[in-house]
Amino acid sequence: MTRCTLYILLPISFIFALVLVSQGVIQNIDPYVNVTGYGQPGSQTIPMGPVASQEAIKEFGTNGGGFFNANSAHPYENPTPLTNIISIFLILIISAALPLVFGRMVGSMKEGWVIYGIMLVLFVLGFGALYAAELADNPLIK
Repeated sequence: MTRCTLYILLPISFIFALVLVSQGVIQNIDPYVNVTGYGQPGSQTIPMGPVASQEAIKEFGTNGGGFFNANSAHPYENPTPLTNIISIFLILIISAALPLVFGRMVGSMKEGWVIYGIMLVLFVLGFGALYAAELADNPLIK
């Protein structure tokens, strides 16, 4: 467990945190920033914090609701389409690797590839059904 954390999980999370920072995800230790809007009365409090590092770990381990408790719906956690694709990749990478790990552990990579193929077919079928449902009109809104 220690080797897996130190040699796999931590370096990948570190690399993806740097990629997230390059795309605009905040990474600082400031608690809050108070700003006033241009031509608007009053001020607004904007939360800050180490979002990129926590977001990479959250997505890679698929755990938690995020730094702002919005499941990557907050613009500081997911500012660009590229960060959205990176998040999806991080969520799926461990699940995609487990059948191959299983094949290696039982001594038959063929079994691991068969399980991976079945997972892929189920994913594509589910994706196709959801895509078709999203394209269909809602009969209640006509």
